[in-house]
Amino acid sequence: MATPWTLSVQPAWKHPPSCHDLHISDHLLIKTVITLPDPPTRLKRTINFRNLKSISPSALTAALSLNLTTSPPQASDNPSDLVTYYNQTLSSCLNLLAPVKSKSVTFARSAPWYTPALHQLKQKKRQLERLYRKTGLTIHLQLYRDHLHQYKATLNSARSAYYSNIIHSGSSNPRTLFSTINSLLAPHDNSTSTFTPDKCQTFLQFFQSKIDNIYNSLQSATSAPTPHPKSPPCAPPTPLLSPYPSFPPSLMPNSPS
Repeated sequence: MATPWTLSVQPAWKHPPSCHDLHISDHLLIKTVITLPDPPTRLKRTINFRNLKSISPSALTAALSLNLTTSPPQASDNPSDLVTYYNQTLSSCLNLLAPVKSKSVTFARSAPWYTPALHQLKQKKRQLERLYRKTGLTIHLQLYRDHLHQYKATLNSARSAYYSNIIHSGSSNPRTLFSTINSLLAPHDNSTSTFTPDKCQTFLQFFQSKIDNIYNSLQSATSAPTPHPKSPPCAPPTPLLSPYPSFPPSLMPNSPS
C-alpha cells in the first residue's frame, strides 16, 4: 500500500544500512545514506494579458476624445481606411490605460477524468456568468444556474465513472486496489522541500540531546535508588467489646427435648 513516504523511484545506496542500539528501546536504529533524484518541477509558461477591469468609462471617453482631437481621421471614401483608423485609435487608448503585461505562471496538470467535453461545459458556464454580470437580467441568471447544475452533475458522474472503473479493474489485485484507495484518501504532497543541511543538523542535535537526557535520567534512577522511609510499628488493635462475665451452668436454660 502506497503511503506519502513511499519511494516511487529506486534509490542509490551510498552506504549499506547499519543497526545501532541506543539503549532506550527494544528497537534498533537503522542508519544509512541514500541519494534521491530531485522532484519533477512544473513547467512555467509566459502569458500576456491586459487588466481591462481597471479601465473606467470616463477615462476611456477622455482618451478617445484626446486622440480624435490630436489626430482626426482623414477624409476618405474607402471603408478600410476608416476601420484601420478605428483600430489604431482603440489600440493606442488600450495601451495607455491598460498596457500589455507579461506574467510567468505554472499550470497544474488536469485530472485524468477531466475530458474535453467537460472543458467545453466549463467554458459555456463562464460565458453565461459573464453575460449575467453584464446584463443583470433574471433570464440570464436562470440560464447560468441551470447550466451550473448540469455541469456539476456531469462532473460528478465523470469522476465517479473513472474511479469506479479503476477500482473494478483492480479488484483482483489487492496491491493495486489499496494503492488506488490510498491515493484517493491521502494524495501525495508535491510541495518542494525547504530543508537545508543546517536545519537537518539542528533537528539532529535537538533529538540527540533529548535521547542523552533520557538515557542519563534512566542511569541515575537505576544506580542510586531512593530509600523509602520505614513505616512506624503498628499499635495493637483496641478491643471494641468488653469481656462478658462467665455464667454458671445452673443459670443456663435447659435445651428443648
